[in-house]
Amino acid sequence: MSVRNLDKLFRPKSVAVIGASNRPRAVGALVMRNLLEGEFSGPIMPVNPKHKSVAGVLAYPDVDSLPDAPDLAVICTPPGTVPTLINQLGERGTRAVVVLTAGLQRENDDKGRTLTEAMLEAAKPFGMRILGPNCLGVLVPDAGLNASFAHLPAHPGGIALVSQSGAMCTAVLDWARAHDIGFSHFVSLGDCADVEFGDVIDYLGSVPGTSAILLYIESIHARRNFMSATRAAARNKPVIVIKAGRVAEGAKAAASHTGALAGTDDVFDAAIRRAGMLRVYSIQELFAAVETLARALRIDGERLAILTNGGGIGVMAVDDLMLVCNMEWGDDYFILQPAKGKARRVDIDPAWESELEVSENTYIMRFPKTNKRLEIWIKVNRYTGELVQEQGAPPFFEIRKKNMRYTGTCKLDAPQRRF
Repeated sequence: MSVRNLDKLFRPKSVAVIGASNRPRAVGALVMRNLLEGEFSGPIMPVNPKHKSVAGVLAYPDVDSLPDAPDLAVICTPPGTVPTLINQLGERGTRAVVVLTAGLQRENDDKGRTLTEAMLEAAKPFGMRILGPNCLGVLVPDAGLNASFAHLPAHPGGIALVSQSGAMCTAVLDWARAHDIGFSHFVSLGDCADVEFGDVIDYLGSVPGTSAILLYIESIHARRNFMSATRAAARNKPVIVIKAGRVAEGAKAAASHTGALAGTDDVFDAAIRRAGMLRVYSIQELFAAVETLARALRIDGERLAILTNGGGIGVMAVDDLMLVCNMEWGDDYFILQPAKGKARRVDIDPAWESELEVSENTYIMRFPKTNKRLEIWIKVNRYTGELVQEQGAPPFFEIRKKNMRYTGTCKLDAPQRRF
């Protein structure tokens, strides 16, 4: 596990695109478009012997013709050219490369080595770090870096996504764009020939602008490095994991996708629990985790209150917290309900009924054992009594108490079916 030269990958001062193109929908054309539209502040140097300029930027015929050694190079040329390009870039002084090209593991050079092995051997003398091959690329929005062929940019934010699947990256980008959620880093690892999960997690664990880390994993190559990095990162920020290849058939599919066998799921599940990570099991749960981490405030203590408009929903929430999240609750937990009764754990101010006829309401809830008051502001439609959520405002209510925090809202709706 090493973060050596990862600053050149995530914070480069100059970028070269090897295989840049003017051909519409070509990978080289998409990378150039994304770099230019991302407003990267450093030099962008396209390399293509057939064009004098690419996307309006002066092009160079080969790596040796570049005026300066780029911090980061993006390679989108045929597999057979990659090892030679790696050697040329290393000699020029480049220390980080993103290899978008796929198929290196399936082809051999004249020495009988796979092209992946030849690429790594060419990079080793220079300490060069390689992201990929067979990846979507890397996005660091607050640095203006979009060294990928993704169809959409990412908004700046505090969440980092690290994925072995490029398709999962694009799915999350689509969803996040519609929900106005941003990212600090968006990393597609691909085949993980060099840069692995452990390396990126170790780097992100110490980055101040990253508040949470999301992982899509099909297989782990360097298991000890992975465990060491995740244990350290999980002490400082939430680490959420979705693991594919849970069954034997899925593991075989993962092997054909990234070229590595997935481990036994029970072993992996025990490992992530030991490391302090949280596991989700579906894309829907991953999206829910993204939205929760992006909008909710982190809880410092262990005191939790559940506010619900029905007792059954509160009971289900307690079940999930205790069974799914493995929380251990004492006798002082509260389920807040907007109704009075002898069996309630929380006493509600008598002004509740009269306030329902006002468009903006403030409810005072008293905790009998602690003699504390919780003040909650809720906007209600004066005619229907339904909660009103203004566009762009995530919570349905606001807690007006300095020592209490709103963490999230869960709204139950009937599923929509399409025929």
